[in-house]
Amino acid sequence: MKRRTCILRSLCGFLTVLLFCALPLTVIASEAIMPQAIDLRRAPYIFSIDMITNGTGVGGTSSIRIYNDFVFPESGVLTMKGWIATDEGIDHYEYAWISGLSRVPVWETAPNMTIVARPDLAAAEIPYPGGHGTAGFSFDVCPPDGIDDGYYDLYVRAVTGDGVGCDMVLFSHMMYGTPDYDDGEMHKISFPRLKKTAGALTNATVTDAGLVITNESMVALGALELGEFDRVRITYTLSQRYTDGRQALIGFKSAADHLYGNGEGQYDLTNHLTALPLNTSTTEPQTAELDLSKVDLTAHESLYLASYIKDDVTLTVHEIELTYRGKGYDRTAAKIYFSLDIVNRYSGINKVDLKGVQDPVMGEVLRIEVNEETNDPYAHFNASALLSEYDLRLNADDYQYMVVLARANKDNTHSSMTFYLCAGSILGATEACTYSHQLIKDGQWHYYVFDLTARENWKGNINGWRFDIINGDSAVGNYVDFATIQFFRTPEAAAAAAKASVTQNVTPHALGMPAVVRDDTEETIVSDAPMTFKDGEWFEETTAPETQPATSPEETRPHEPVVTQPQTQFITEAESENPKGSCGSVISVGAVALLAVAGGLMLCKKKKE
Repeated sequence: MKRRTCILRSLCGFLTVLLFCALPLTVIASEAIMPQAIDLRRAPYIFSIDMITNGTGVGGTSSIRIYNDFVFPESGVLTMKGWIATDEGIDHYEYAWISGLSRVPVWETAPNMTIVARPDLAAAEIPYPGGHGTAGFSFDVCPPDGIDDGYYDLYVRAVTGDGVGCDMVLFSHMMYGTPDYDDGEMHKISFPRLKKTAGALTNATVTDAGLVITNESMVALGALELGEFDRVRITYTLSQRYTDGRQALIGFKSAADHLYGNGEGQYDLTNHLTALPLNTSTTEPQTAELDLSKVDLTAHESLYLASYIKDDVTLTVHEIELTYRGKGYDRTAAKIYFSLDIVNRYSGINKVDLKGVQDPVMGEVLRIEVNEETNDPYAHFNASALLSEYDLRLNADDYQYMVVLARANKDNTHSSMTFYLCAGSILGATEACTYSHQLIKDGQWHYYVFDLTARENWKGNINGWRFDIINGDSAVGNYVDFATIQFFRTPEAAAAAAKASVTQNVTPHALGMPAVVRDDTEETIVSDAPMTFKDGEWFEETTAPETQPATSPEETRPHEPVVTQPQTQFITEAESENPKGSCGSVISVGAVALLAVAGGLMLCKKKKE
């Protein structure tokens, strides 16, 4: 799904960023990006979420709060406390759970709801005093009856006495329960889900190590369509090696009726779909992979995993990963466009400015320019936070080739750039994982291929990297422009992209266009076509802002620094205690502490020519 792009772009078009520079506060009405409220009107309001379950909330804001990859509490209830001020007053709170292709929200009134006066807001000079009498809130958010484990979008809003909706929170791609992991490219079976599903395991158990299987095990994996996948990979370990000629087999079946073996080395292939032979000569972790594109498969509502191994041997399956068709090793996973639209994903900036550059061929690109004489100009880029907005998580074990499209100032003092790479447990710059490349200082665009196969620490999920644009002494005005960075699995695909024409068949990038594009069609080079959205999704793709043609080879706009809202201390509890209660059959108190993954307020900077 690509809703996050729409969310960001809707925010850019409709939300005005509230700057808490001083009190009293100036508040602009928040335009909703959530589904239509009860009334099409919008009331100006400001709110503060002081607590989400047992965690800390956010300070006052007039913009919807976005939490990416939030994990719903194991207790089955999420409690929210804080205040919301609007002159029309608040009548109640409600929420909607959304999943699948149907984007029609079903709103439910929040249970265990307490609405109280907050006279302390007047002392803090919070606006809309007419609504302070109903500003304090505490309520629970509960899952619908019979909900399946999975990923959902959860919307929360307040409703005024006049029936006007005040959109507050979006929990985007929120995980409920223990679902299979699925990012649209790869589907990973969740073993905790199998453990909690009645009847899923026969002669098998789930431990911290994985799925432990004995001979003649049968495991119900759930409803999957193998025809949607072109590859399956199983990582496993045998408890002991054996070389007596007996085979070991694990595979997929469409019914839990017959097992693979009869103990004499013969196979019963009734309802057999496909199987993987296992290496019995070692007890070291092994990976077995099967190309499903060469197997004649039809759709099956239920899928079972069956085993055939020696009676005194156990098989521990650590991972089962299925890769969707069209996501093969020769395809790119993501192409990132660099512009001021994603400048909020930078941090740790040292003696450089981030500027927007309007290039006549590439369109909007990002310039990192030295603003003070130094021998270490750099800026850190949080790639994982950006990619998560597009439902992407890239693993460095698979994506070991980067193709960087950059342009270096011919007057740069030095001719080398270095990327400090961060993946897995590495979150910041370290000499243990770097890649340097010689810059071509001619003021022209060039592709640079990064072969990261020799980097031992380039493993795990890709977190980001630090752009050390010039590796050495640098003068004021030295710069490197970045247009795109692509990720590939194979050197052939990376080389093909790098050999493509830099200036031909390029769709210029404009502010407001998607910052990340996934390619599902071409095998060797990513398409420059903008991202499209499926019918039925809520958020319409907005037209990219018109850009004026450059009067010179390039036109620059300085980066306006992101302003951090200073925290103002408010009372964090409603004056009356929240009555103890429950969400249907779910316990509503004693919820587990959790961390809301940073989505926060997305600051989108757009400046018209």
